[in-house]
Amino acid sequence: MTLDELIDFDIDVKEIQEIIDQTQRENRRKN
Repeated sequence: MTLDELIDFDIDVKEIQEIIDQTQRENRRKN
């Protein structure tokens, strides 16, 4: 993997983590 690919991957992972965090927060509110 090149450095650019790694950086892109890292950004994608952060975005996915944020989506997961938001989903978990919304699920906690429902419970």
